[in-house]
Amino acid sequence: QRNVQAPNGYSIDHVIQTDAAINHGNSGGPLLNSRGAVIGVNSQIETGGSGDGNVGIGFAVPSNTVDKVVAQILEDGKVQHAYLGVSAAEVTSEIAESYKLPVTEGLLVQTVASGSGAAGAGLKAGTQQVVVAGQSFRIGGDIIVAADGTPGTSIDELRDVIGAHKPGDKIDLEIYRGDEAKTVTVTLGQQPTTPSQ
Repeated sequence: QRNVQAPNGYSIDHVIQTDAAINHGNSGGPLLNSRGAVIGVNSQIETGGSGDGNVGIGFAVPSNTVDKVVAQILEDGKVQHAYLGVSAAEVTSEIAESYKLPVTEGLLVQTVASGSGAAGAGLKAGTQQVVVAGQSFRIGGDIIVAADGTPGTSIDELRDVIGAHKPGDKIDLEIYRGDEAKTVTVTLGQQPTTPSQ
């Protein structure tokens, strides 16, 4: 359940952390379990910030993720990932209490990418910058509490819901705008080549 950054800047979710020896040049090999079944593809190593050599921690992309990607490549010749078009921060008990939010769990919409499905559905980003427990948040925007019927209390959960769809699919987001609960329908777009800054 680790996240690592892909070369294009996006996160790869549910990555397996391993202490199996992975060094430059042998990534791409299989990670096996004790029964000899392939459970992942070795992809990255932790270098301790120096950029040289393995410090004993490696990461493998799970085999079920690889299966999905390979199936898309075989069928379409390319991989397309669905894209909502928001960045979000998880609601903490401190921020919910300090700013009297209508919920104690959910995702504060921080930014909405121009031209995205989220923008088309009218999602609103936070406008007021605050610092709570040393963390910076934008409040005053929408709070996502569920996506496609699945409670959205963490960024990973939201990414899983989006990842289960294709570009062009529609999903319902349950949100709070102020104290008002609403449901908005978003048409998912195609993930850009690199994340917007």
